[in-house]
Amino acid sequence: MTNEIRKSGFRGRSFARTIAFQIICEHDVISGELTALDDEYIRAKFAELSGTDATDEYDALLPPEELPRGKISSEDVAQWSDFARTLIRATLAGRDAVDRRLEEASENWRLDRMSLTDRNILRMAVAEIQLGTPAAVVINEAVELGKKFGRDAESPKFINGILGRVVQENSPPAGGETLSRE
Repeated sequence: MTNEIRKSGFRGRSFARTIAFQIICEHDVISGELTALDDEYIRAKFAELSGTDATDEYDALLPPEELPRGKISSEDVAQWSDFARTLIRATLAGRDAVDRRLEEASENWRLDRMSLTDRNILRMAVAEIQLGTPAAVVINEAVELGKKFGRDAESPKFINGILGRVVQENSPPAGGETLSRE
């Protein structure tokens, strides 16, 4: 990745999370499987960035300060696209187990009472933590998604609180062994 892109504030993995989140929400509404159409959508969104200058096309997904400036390599685009696909697949494949963990951590909140956006941000975040991304990074990114897409001003706090409990419930006990929820 060029320094020009780094300086602009554009974060490819964050953009990949945004794309993954949108597809996961769609699947929650239609209860579908990952399809070739989703793969096309991912490729199209990143193709807009690959080898082009930023334009107003991105306004729906990124604030102006996060738009890429200059060129983005096809290798970066491929890596971010793969990351988005991995997040989507992990979230959809492990949804039942993740939902159980979220229900345990969200005292007095059933998943069906949560907004579509909050519920799917939480699902994707737990799946990403299970993939090995540091919890602090995932929580920060989830809170940012909550700020952008949450139903109300309380979404970021709600997301932070639930994910904090999920992480706390899975932290190693004093003996140092990690508890498995599976």
